[in-house]
Amino acid sequence: MALHTYLIAYWQTGLTINTAAHQLANMLSGYLKRLTHYRVALSMLMLVLLSAFALLKPPVINDDVKLLNASPADLMQNEALHMSLLGKDNGQIMILFADNAQQLLVQQEALKATIRGLNGRVLMLSDLVPSKQLQQQNYAQMHSAQQAMSVVSQMTGMPVELSTPMLDLNAALNSPLAPLIANQVISNNTLTASWFMVTGVNKTELMDLTNAYPDLIVYDKVAMISEGLSHYSNSLLVTLAIAMTFALLLFSVKFGFKTACKQTLVLVLTTAAVLLLCSALQSQLSIFNLLGCLLILALAIDYLVFYQVNNLSPSNVLAISLSAASSMWVFGMLAVSKTPAIFSFGLTVLVGLVCIYIFAPLSIALPKNKEK
Repeated sequence: MALHTYLIAYWQTGLTINTAAHQLANMLSGYLKRLTHYRVALSMLMLVLLSAFALLKPPVINDDVKLLNASPADLMQNEALHMSLLGKDNGQIMILFADNAQQLLVQQEALKATIRGLNGRVLMLSDLVPSKQLQQQNYAQMHSAQQAMSVVSQMTGMPVELSTPMLDLNAALNSPLAPLIANQVISNNTLTASWFMVTGVNKTELMDLTNAYPDLIVYDKVAMISEGLSHYSNSLLVTLAIAMTFALLLFSVKFGFKTACKQTLVLVLTTAAVLLLCSALQSQLSIFNLLGCLLILALAIDYLVFYQVNNLSPSNVLAISLSAASSMWVFGMLAVSKTPAIFSFGLTVLVGLVCIYIFAPLSIALPKNKEK
């Protein structure tokens, strides 16, 4: 470890900045110094512009997981066409719960009549395994036609016998019908549940059905994932606020409360500018924009500390400029991706780096005798 430290120290003593880089550093340092003399006017201008932009076009966070789909438009159109031809263009999976198998079958039969009344289509477990109540009704109808069956028996010479045993779910699961129904039902000692797909019924009517049948739920995996992303987005916003609060406390301990307030204002302005600009460029924000803001916040804190400790010395400005330029190049490559998630993250970090590079020097208090 001691040898490693010695080698780094020896290597640093031999570093030199060429003339062109030194001139560039002096030029950037001069520009940033002149910028700091108008910090109040620039800060007020940015606050007014960001406030006006937020009122005219408030940013919207869309957590729909479908937005993460990077499939080509023609492929998605073909998929929609095929699903339409199969009659599943507006299909919705639903799950019905009951205390036992017979209660489930009875509820399914009542529910199917309601769905047909809404001009919907559905294939349920009860289509293959009728309830005992329906089987008894069918048996009574066939028994009432026993006389006609007797005539058929006399004409064909083959007796027609009515089956009296009732078909139940357990028997069906142990019959040749098992492959058709085993994946549609779950049954144990406490409950029985079955899923089915409903087509031809809009979501509003499906929600009315769930209100009418307490044991019926709509299984929308896309909506469930989108809801989870929405909760995560809210958590990220809270995390950003907590991180800025901790940064304010740490800056106050290290540089004083007045300077800490300036630095925190820079963080707020940078985050607001990034979200508003990305919202304008993308028309809506996603969770990956918020993840990019977390990275920007970390880089912004580093830049603020470096500027506050070393001020706008040419060597410090050159180091920060090179760091910002390399980061812009790396994340700028992500911003040209056709995958929405990668594009959103790369664009956020790219815009954020530009903003923090401009805003961070505004928190520095230069001596009044310093040359402009």
